Amino acid sequence: MNRIIPFYVLGIIRARRNDPGAIKIVNELNSMGANIEEVIEMIVPIKTALAEAFWLQNKLDQVINEVELVYNKIKNRDNRFALGELAYWLWKAGRLLEIPTKIAKPYLLQIKGDWKTAAASWEELHCPYEQALALSEGNVESMKTAIDIFDRLGAAATSQRVKQKMRELGIKNVPKGPRKTTRENIAGLTNRQLEILSLLDKGLSNVEIGNKLYISRKTVDHHVSAILSKLNIHSRHEAAAFIRSNGIAKI
Repeated sequence: MNRIIPFYVLGIIRARRNDPGAIKIVNELNSMGANIEEVIEMIVPIKTALAEAFWLQNKLDQVINEVELVYNKIKNRDNRFALGELAYWLWKAGRLLEIPTKIAKPYLLQIKGDWKTAAASWEELHCPYEQALALSEGNVESMKTAIDIFDRLGAAATSQRVKQKMRELGIKNVPKGPRKTTRENIAGLTNRQLEILSLLDKGLSNVEIGNKLYISRKTVDHHVSAILSKLNIHSRHEAAAFIRSNGIAKI
């Protein structure tokens, strides 16, 4: 059991990033679950990781029976997020026979088709990846926003999955990848992130930055988190100092 959480994290990150060996890790994780079937709380993340990894490769149908079995075991329990995530993948596979009412609100909204409110709910919970998944169920502009978020998070496989969906729908001008300015920047920062860095360097708070750039504080929060992650540092001041000392951009 001590290996399950590390394998879950490693497997899901590799799957979303489209890194080699993702399916192998997720399958090994699934094999671990066979030995602890009675601990249902540990089985749920195993099956949801399995579902997502296979969905990213257009193979969700190969594992959806396993997801359904676990869903049926816990559908009468009061674990709203676990039940909601399982129901979500059944819904994605077209196998959800009825919408459960006792699931977490964001999942309920998504399954009901209210992608916009679902995305807002995920944003409130500070879950940008799930927010982008909800946005990917919406209109053309929301799908493009989802791709931007996935690209910012490094979720290349998920970004590609949304682009594939757009092409299948006959949508033109599907984004090809990160903007040229982002690719050329050695830190992988977007123009907006560089702009926010310059304001961090001036000592502005996230609220002040949002007011100045006419964006929400939560959007600023996401950008700051992405900046710290991309630079592999831990504070706002370190970020600005890193940019100046490495000559990445003129602040």
